[in-house]
Formats: sequence, C-alpha cells, structure tokens
Amino acid sequence: MPVVRTASDGFRWPHDYASSPAIRPHKSSVWRRLSSLSLTTAFSGICCPPTAAHMAVAGFAPDVGSKMDLHYHNSIEWSNECNAELYSLPTPPVCRHQDIAAFLTTETKDLLKSFGPDPTLKELEYAILRRPGALNLVAPCLNHRDESGQPKLCPYIRSLIHVAGPPCTDFSKNGSEQKLLGKTTIHLLCWIALLRDLRIPIILAENVEAWHWQYVASWLPMYDCDSTVLRNVTHGFPVERTRRFTIFVLKDSYELSRPLGGPLGIEASLSRQMDSSHSYLDYMIAKPAELDMELLWASTRDGCSSLSPLSTSDQHAFERSLVPYERKHLSGHRRDAPGVAYTMSQNPDRRACHGKRRILHTLTAGQHLIFVDPLNRWASARELLSFQGFPVYNEWLTALCADQPYPCCSFNFSRLSMGLTPRDRRHMTVQAGNSMHTGVVGAALVWILAFCHERAAPVPRALQQHGASAASTESASSSGSIGPTRDSTMLVPYVESGASTVSASKRCREIHNESLSFSCLFNSMSSSKKRRVCSSNPPMAALPIDNGSDGSLGPPIRLTDGSDGNASCLVSLSSIGSCSPSGSSNSSARVGFDSLFKRMSGSRRNADTPVSSSFAKRQRLS
Repeated sequence: MPVVRTASDGFRWPHDYASSPAIRPHKSSVWRRLSSLSLTTAFSGICCPPTAAHMAVAGFAPDVGSKMDLHYHNSIEWSNECNAELYSLPTPPVCRHQDIAAFLTTETKDLLKSFGPDPTLKELEYAILRRPGALNLVAPCLNHRDESGQPKLCPYIRSLIHVAGPPCTDFSKNGSEQKLLGKTTIHLLCWIALLRDLRIPIILAENVEAWHWQYVASWLPMYDCDSTVLRNVTHGFPVERTRRFTIFVLKDSYELSRPLGGPLGIEASLSRQMDSSHSYLDYMIAKPAELDMELLWASTRDGCSSLSPLSTSDQHAFERSLVPYERKHLSGHRRDAPGVAYTMSQNPDRRACHGKRRILHTLTAGQHLIFVDPLNRWASARELLSFQGFPVYNEWLTALCADQPYPCCSFNFSRLSMGLTPRDRRHMTVQAGNSMHTGVVGAALVWILAFCHERAAPVPRALQQHGASAASTESASSSGSIGPTRDSTMLVPYVESGASTVSASKRCREIHNESLSFSCLFNSMSSSKKRRVCSSNPPMAALPIDNGSDGSLGPPIRLTDGSDGNASCLVSLSSIGSCSPSGSSNSSARVGFDSLFKRMSGSRRNADTPVSSSFAKRQRLS
C-alpha cells in the first residue's frame, strides 16, 4: 500500500493507482480509453471529472508528453461563476447548457405550472417521467449564438461516460433533509429523463451517503447498477469527505467485471496510507502576496475594526480583520476544541463544526472561512481548492508530472486573459465546498476504464452453421491451416438462445472454420473486384458488403482490435490467411481475424453494413 508522507505525495495519486496490483495489468487498456475519452457532465460545478482525467494522464501515459484527446461534449451548470470556470478548462465543453429544466418541452412546462408552486412527487413523476416526449434532447447553448445573439439550440451528445453530482441539498445533513419531497427533486427527475432517452452506456453519479440511488435505478431498468461509499482519508487525503458513488451500466452494451465495493472494490484496491507526520497543514502553502490579498478583502468588509491596512508581517492580522460575529464564533470554537480548524459560519453553541489535529473536517458550500488555529489564519481560497485535490499551485503540478508539468484545471489559467470577469473569493469558497475530490473521482474513473467492458454479442445461428459447412475443407488442408486460431484462454464462452454453453475447444474449432470461409470469400472474388477493394486505400482493404441492390461494394468497415473493443483500426483482408501477399506476420493476422470475427458476430455492428447482407454475400461467393 503506498504511503502518503507529504501533500506532493497526495497529488501523485495517478502514479499510485496505475502501479496498484488491481490496475497494473490493465494499464495499457486504461490509457487507450483515457487518451480519447468521450465525456459529458451534468450539475458540473467547476468540473472535477475532466480535471481528474487530465491528472490521470500523468500516471497512465506511456511516455512523457503524451496528450489526451478529451472529447468533452456537453455540460449542464446553472451557476454563472461555474460556467466561467468551465469555459476556462484546458479542454472546455463544446456545448454549455445552463439549466437542465430547459430540456423540458413547452407542454411539460405548462403542465408543471398547472400543478401550482408545490407539486407533489406523483405529479412531477407523471409530468416528467411517465409521459412520452416530456423533454427534448436539445437546449439553449452558451457557446453558440445565432445572428441575433440568442443562444442556439444544441443537442446533448450521447457520450461514452456521463458524470454528474445531482443536487444534494435535500439529502444532506447540512441541508433540508426533505429527500424526494424537496425543491431539487424536479432537477433530479429531469436528469433521469434525459439519461433514459439518451441511453448513455456508462453513468457515474456522486452524492452524499444518504442519496436515494435505488429510486434512480428504479426509473432506469435498462441499466445495471452498483453503488459504494468512498472516503477521502482512505485514499490518503487528510480531508474528511464521505460520498456515495453509483455506476449505471447499460445492460445490452457494457458490463462491470469487478464491483465498486467489497473486498475487491475501489477502496480495498486503491487505498493509500497516510504517514503519521502528514496532515492537512501540508497543503497550506499560500505565499505572502496571496495572503495579503486575503487581508485586503477582509479589511474592506463592513464591521471590520481595523482602520489601517493589514499585512502578513503582523502575526495577528487575520484575527484583527474578523467581523464581530466571526470573532465570537472563533472564541467559542477555541473553547471547545483548541488547536484545530473551524468553520467560521457555524455558531459553536448550536453546532460543532471543527476538524481534528491532522484531519480537516468536511468542506461545505456555506463554510465562508476555515480558520486554522495552529497557523492563526484562515485558509485562502486556493488552499481550499487544494484540499479538494485541484492542482492550483505550481508545486502540485510539478509533483504530478515533474518532467513536463501541464495544466489540468481552469485555475491554472487567468480568466482575465480570456476576457472573463476576475475570480471572486466568495464564489471560489462555495465552489470548493461543492466540488468532488479529484483523487476520489479519479479512482472511480480509473476503475470504470479498467473494468467496464463491452458485452460480447452471441454468434448468430446461421453464422455457426456456415462455419460448420467449411469443416471438410479444414480436414483436407490440415497440414497448412489457413488463418490463425486463438488460444482457449482468450475465449469467452457464450450462450445461444435455447442452447447450452459452448465449450472453449468447440469455440476454437468454429473460429478456425470461420477463417476458411473468410479466405474463400476473398479468393473467390473476381480480379476487378479485388482491385476495387485493395486500391481504395492501399495497403488496407475493407470487407466487401452487398447493399442489397446492385451488388456494389459498401463503405469500409471499422473494426476493433479484438481486445477490449475500444481501440479501432482498419484491417487488411490480405493478412487473413497463410498465403499473405504482403508477407504479414502471424500476430497481425491474429489481430485481423479476431477483429473480423467480432465484426461478423455482431459485437461492433455498423448500421450501414448489416450482418445479414454480408452473410448473404459470403454464401453467394463461397
């Protein structure tokens, strides 16, 4: 188990995750998916998921300087300040939507208005979830405007992974605790309806521990669901934060091969141990210039007793800049728990809200000031973001990737340089309290990329019969078989409707028979048709597809590499056979055949190239 001794060690979580025994065998697969990740978010905040993905590159990239081609399609966030941070990201979303309720149709909005100011849960469910066509898949976009300057209607894209932190106010102990009867339920139902219509393959939701994830799962029957609780401290971060992470996996497309929780889950596999000398104080590295700006902000508030400018040269400057109610709260906190950190917005006579000697207590949106008694000052806005794992200082970027530091979050850029309003300390404090922790959501993303796989589609009965018809050809040419055969350990048994599980050895023979049929297909083609196939994109060729009318060749087929179904390539048909005109190796032939077999078994079906017409073509040609 890795040991976290300093704050720099805390920011090296991508390297620790990549070297863990659970993830190490899948490191190349994780990088292959991470390098071209397709992502959307909702209730995006300052967008911790893309930041965590950028940070993960440092641990999983094969070479220093490797880049991630992040496809961040859509975000949904109502806060203007958070939208400014989304715009400032290293890879900003293509479309930024401000209100998830904007996806509702006009009829749905009118129906909701007819229910009055306090609609019941049943009325909301009827209007949004039970009625067909309750919402559109397009909404006004902040990034695109028409000639009159009004936001255009842009579609919400069906990405591979969707990450969201639905409103927690009604489920949190610090909130109303009204649960599904609260004011934010309408936004939760809009989110469920949007996901149900889009059918995004993988959904990751983060919320407080009491979040009703079973209720959400009941409205998404097309998804398999798994949920677990993750704690910051378990991953080596000295900041208390316990959050529920729930994954929804589309049943007919993907499957999770390893659960999120339990003895083989995320916490058991990716946990890190904090050294006894490490504490949250290691994250407080603000320089005097930054602290002077904090004092300048505080001294201009109504109620501040200081009449002269304050500076960090005065060791009591921060205490002198407090307003009367803050001074009263500080006195009460020191009385109850001296020498730790306190939330200054909370009255200690009503509710204790302080940390421990080494561990900072949970950050919240209403925290205002976190006064750190051992340092006799409060944490700056950037230090609060550091507690949530955002690499806002150069020291953290260097710790993450010492050889070639690169920007990971919006706070690595100046908003003024982008023509945006400067950052406001109050809003940064709220953003830090609302955000996920990058290291914890990064653990969940790495887990998904490592153990969420495409489901293997069953081989059609007609294709099996066609492969059996070529068995006689196999026995006649046993001395020099055409095409490679995969080892039985690489095969996954499948079940056909009404049939028992096929053994690995029989599966291996069927694959070998298929290699003969594919070879016969190509060899039986006329010379002109072979030239048409090979000359279109030499030396790569594509499988000819009959479009059902004039027998012309269809478009090239993009095939998977036969491993995890994510990376794709175009495979040369000439490499599938023992008499390869290009002299390709056996390994390339193996990849080519595995890809073609997966293509014909329907695991990566293209809408323009149906299996049925392709099969009919082979029947005629062979």
